[in-house]
Amino acid sequence: MSKHTPGPWEILRYCNVRDNDPDAVGVGSDMGIVADVWKDGVMEEAGDANAKLIAAAPELLKMLEIAGAYVKEMGSEHSWPSAIEEDYRNIRAAIAKAEGRP
Repeated sequence: MSKHTPGPWEILRYCNVRDNDPDAVGVGSDMGIVADVWKDGVMEEAGDANAKLIAAAPELLKMLEIAGAYVKEMGSEHSWPSAIEEDYRNIRAAIAKAEGRP
């Protein structure tokens, strides 16, 4: 498991004192903000979507770990078709990327 701030994370709206932005958006938990999400004018919709994706990251990582364990268990009981082998490699690669591993 990576050493990220534990979830759940939520979208936080606050006043960014540094930029005097009354509608700054961040993602965080009771342990603090884990990301500031830039949004301005035409980027407002993308900023909100990015905040939602970042906020979901801890749960997405957990579900990838569960899916990877399930696929691995199924593979030990059955002969894997090549598509499932590729899915398993992709799951492991996504987890490694989230954890900052090559």
